[in-house]
Amino acid sequence: MKVNHRFVFVALQILAPILLLPVANSAWAADCDAPAATVRPGTAAGVSGSAPAFAGTWQGQWPVAAKGHVEPICARLYVQVISPTTATVEQCTGSNAAARRRPECKRYTAEVSTNVMTFTDTEGTVYTFTMADVGGMEGEAVNAAHRSGTVFTKVQ
Repeated sequence: MKVNHRFVFVALQILAPILLLPVANSAWAADCDAPAATVRPGTAAGVSGSAPAFAGTWQGQWPVAAKGHVEPICARLYVQVISPTTATVEQCTGSNAAARRRPECKRYTAEVSTNVMTFTDTEGTVYTFTMADVGGMEGEAVNAAHRSGTVFTKVQ
């Protein structure tokens, strides 16, 4: 049997990142010092439609300003869907010394519409999360001073 080494090389280039993603996510999760949430992720009984897709625990990294440059800060979202149009979200972020950020959690009431979930924090930052076609969700935080985005993946 003749082995096409070029095909094997290309296949490994494509598959390696996919196969290593769970390892990378677990390593990243171990490095994140975000506190545990008090919200219990899940969906209330009888809720149907697209809202239940948001239920669960999500992880990602927000970019934050730190002395003229950007630093990543780990984040977890704990989402409890309570109706077809409403969810409770607890956003917990880890520390970053350069950005002078300490671990913290904040709770919000979010609106859900089709494949988009939004909430606004007390400083006026609007958070928008859109379900991606290929898994995960795209997060965007916008206020008067900045706009940042990231991708959140569901923790299994």
